Amino acid sequence: LHGVWAGQKAGKEQAALAKKRGAMITELAHRNIKQRNLVSRQAKFDVLEQGAQAQQSAYLQSTQDIASTESEASGSGAIISGTVKDLIRSKANQGDRIQVAIAQNTNKNIESITRDTKAQNEAELYAAQQGQAVANAEAHSIHRANQRQFVSGILSTVAAGYSAKTARNKAGTGRYKDKAF
Repeated sequence: LHGVWAGQKAGKEQAALAKKRGAMITELAHRNIKQRNLVSRQAKFDVLEQGAQAQQSAYLQSTQDIASTESEASGSGAIISGTVKDLIRSKANQGDRIQVAIAQNTNKNIESITRDTKAQNEAELYAAQQGQAVANAEAHSIHRANQRQFVSGILSTVAAGYSAKTARNKAGTGRYKDKAF
């Protein structure tokens, strides 16, 4: 009977370890997701900073280009005519379009990082959930097999005891006699 009980205890420990393994898979996935979110956030800040620097450079270049055009036009002593004003306006609009394009590209890059991070997080969480489900199913299977083995062990112990008693009855003794005395 002690062997049956020890087997039951070992089976419970195996099932507990399988469940623990499943929980560890999920815990590791959550830790990886948290780390990935931190890296993603930093990458988005870097993209935003690069976009801001590019936009600032474009603004300065546009402003210098406009100032240069005004300087060239007024350097000859001529009054700034409509054609020169149209050229300045055109350069200002072009500078504005470049800055808008830089802002849009920066936003697209940030959205791409967010989308990729979300997809990776969802994939890892799904894999972790599947891993935990497999570990839980394994734990359940171990538990059920352990219960069957335990019942089988008890039944075989009872049957062995019954057959020993039956054998003694057939021998005519009916009772176990200690031969040590």
